[in-house]
Formats: sequence, C-alpha cells, structure tokens
Amino acid sequence: MADADVDDDFTTGDAGSSETYPQQCSALRKNGHVCIKNRPCKIVEMSTSKTGKHGHAKVHMVGIDIFTGKKYEDICPSTHNMNVPNVIRKDFTLLDINDGFLSLMDDNGETREDVKVPDNDLGKEIKDRFEKDEQLLITVIKAMGEELAIAIKTQTKAHKEAAATIVINDEEEFEHGDAGASSTYPEQCSSLRKGGHVLLKNRPCKIVEMSTSAPGKHGHAKVHLIGLDLFTGKKYEDICPAHHNMDVPNVKRLEYQIVNVSRDGYLTIMDDKGQLRSDIKIEEDDDLGKEIKVKFEKDEDFMVSVISAMDEEKVIAMKAIKQP
Repeated sequence: MADADVDDDFTTGDAGSSETYPQQCSALRKNGHVCIKNRPCKIVEMSTSKTGKHGHAKVHMVGIDIFTGKKYEDICPSTHNMNVPNVIRKDFTLLDINDGFLSLMDDNGETREDVKVPDNDLGKEIKDRFEKDEQLLITVIKAMGEELAIAIKTQTKAHKEAAATIVINDEEEFEHGDAGASSTYPEQCSSLRKGGHVLLKNRPCKIVEMSTSAPGKHGHAKVHLIGLDLFTGKKYEDICPAHHNMDVPNVKRLEYQIVNVSRDGYLTIMDDKGQLRSDIKIEEDDDLGKEIKVKFEKDEDFMVSVISAMDEEKVIAMKAIKQP
C-alpha cells in the first residue's frame, strides 16, 4: 500500500452495516472512497466533463486500491449511482507478534491474532519497534471482507487510561505506595485507623478492630489492634502506647488486563503501559481462583486487582471491563 495512504482519514462505517452503499457519482469527492472494478479504492483524481449531447455530464475517477495500492479508473454519468465501500478504521494495542501475525487488543479488552504483519516497510517498522519494547498502537482498516494494518503510532496516556477504565469488584480501599518507596514507614499509633494498615508480628495487616484504653497511672493511653494478614488472612493482635510509632506497610494496588491463564494457574497479565508479566499465580482451590478460570474459559474480558506489600503479591479481586 502506498505510504500516502497511511495518514489519511478514512470513513468509519458501522460494524453491522452493509459492505457498500450507493452514492450519486456527482456527490463523490477526491480522498473519499468508491468501488472501482469491484475493489475498494481511495479517490486520488476526479474530473467532470461538460454536459454532452444527451444532457449528462460524466465523471472520470482514478482510485488506488486501499489494500493492494493498485490503480483503477472508471467513468460514470454524474447522475448515476456508484457503490461506496464502508471502510472501518480502528486502533489496537499491540501485544505480541507470532508467526507473522499480530496479537492485538481493542479498547474493550478483546484480543485477536488474525491480522498479518504487513509485507512492506511498515511491517519492518512494527517488528523493529516492538523488539525495542515500545508501547504501540496499530491502525487496522477493514472493507469488503478484507483487513490490513496501515499505520503505527506510540500509545498515548489517553489510550492507556482508556484501556484500564474498570471498576474492581471489591469494597475495600487500599493505600497506594509509590513504586520507589520503602516497604514500610512509621506512624504514631494514635493516628492509625480501622480499615488502614499496620505491621503486626512483622506481617502486613489490615486493621479490623482497634480500641484505646484510658490513660494509666503513667499517663499514657494504649491502643489495642487486631489485624488480618493481607496475604494469608491470619489474625494478629498487638498493644502499643498511643504516642509510640508502629511500622505501616506500603500497600500498592494495581489493575491488570487478563491475557492468559495457564494450566498450572499462572496468569499472563498486562498493565496500563502494555507491559506483560506471567509471575502471578492464583490459588485454584479458592473461590476467586476458580471464578477467574471459569470466566477466562468463557472468553469473558475482565481485569484483576493485585496488591503488593513487603515483596509479596496476591490477586484479590476481579471484574469485567466496562463497555464503552
């Protein structure tokens, strides 16, 4: 396909519409589309002759096949109709390249692997930039039962955010630690709150109960804490003078797009930057692990929420991606 076609704006048709629709020849315009010799073409030249002795002007069109780049020409009375192809243009996130085919994901999280790598300079550029770990969007056009990757661009922040527009099926709100932060930070015991986090017996816990005693004979109140381990669910307790510090774990919560679930329970997941990882394992004997496998086997599109603290990680929630 000619390089000039890559940056053109294409008419967007509805997915459920007919492959073509009729339009009067006089209404066609340069850079629009038309079917010439039953091929979907972009109009690159057109001219209209003066009205002839039969009273009808004629339109001469030159078009370039949007898939092959081949040139076609036709002449049509200006009052007659010609077929115009419904041309759909859509951007996909590039996930992988396998055996000459692109692994692509759309804004709804649906993946496909049936679009070939173009056999031209664009195809070479796609491969080169993918090997450099660039986050890429591939533009694919579709018309009359054919599809072709026609453009490549760097994935923008807006696309990344759109790919992660979800709501997690979990009512708990976790604190978000910075990636470069320490695994813990000190906080005065009197400032801790139920629903927050604390380190008990050197384990990262969510505080489920807490109470403060009246000041004793030494003038210091004490705080009684009960917490549940974020990863094991085990209960821990501790008592701390209200004015003392306790360590609080930095707890991060991130959402990932599910790409694959292996037989041994490892998830292949993608973050909002398009980075893939396959080192998170689900517990297949618990309810959440079973639900993840069932939904994946049904080809449902969903996200998982992963918490990390003190070098441990765990999948804690899942929910379907919001449809636009």
